Amino acid sequence: MSKAFLDTTIVADALLKRGEQHNNAVNALARYDEILLPVYAIKEFKRGPLRAYIWLHNKVITTGSWGNAVECIASIHTHKNLSSTAIKAVADFTSALEAPEGEDFSGLRSSSGGTFLQKQARIWLKTKIFGAWRKLNQRPFQKTQNLDCYALVAPKQKSSGIIDRGPYKCTLGNCCVQMQLLDDQEALKALEKICKGSEKQEMLKRAKVLRHIRRHPNSNIEENKCVTLGDLVFALQCPEGAVILTTNIVDHEPLSNALGKQAVLP
Repeated sequence: MSKAFLDTTIVADALLKRGEQHNNAVNALARYDEILLPVYAIKEFKRGPLRAYIWLHNKVITTGSWGNAVECIASIHTHKNLSSTAIKAVADFTSALEAPEGEDFSGLRSSSGGTFLQKQARIWLKTKIFGAWRKLNQRPFQKTQNLDCYALVAPKQKSSGIIDRGPYKCTLGNCCVQMQLLDDQEALKALEKICKGSEKQEMLKRAKVLRHIRRHPNSNIEENKCVTLGDLVFALQCPEGAVILTTNIVDHEPLSNALGKQAVLP
């Protein structure tokens, strides 16, 4: 029985994106008998891609204009992932307007004035956000690798229309990933070695976190260090008989190979 252990990139492409990225992800999921969705991927999804959609939705409300909301993306240019995902959301919304098959813009066609595009964007983004979260709890996704330190809470809409995405940090106790690494010293050392030998700054930062965990096993790591581990967690948690399905093969492959596991493209 074939099993796919999902990276966050596949979750985002399947549940938020339109076009080729979406189609590739959905077609890839259909090739596997079991679709395993680690809670760490949900945490990353909420903190990253979903955050960008929520951020853009809230800007549409607070600025009172679709154009002003789009202009605000320039203010977050230093946050590369946030800004690039927001730009992709803008592109997908524009594409949905031009080819609205399967999109629900009912009740807005008769609108007029400057709020027309704002209303369309707000409803489209809201539908994407809450629809994606709902689908995480439906087939074919099977949640696995729960995090006892993380509260899995759905985004909520306030009376003002603003969507609250919190909590997105671990708040329930000591880091579960740290405990998993300490329980598997062989994996910890193998991952530290591969990260330390890399030329990429991201991998070298992971090596420092791993060294800290190994040398200070009784010192709980902070949230930012857990976030730094990132792709490494998927290699650690991927069960026997499954492959890590990701669009980010360059970063996942050396980590998975270090533990005798496999990362594959959709």
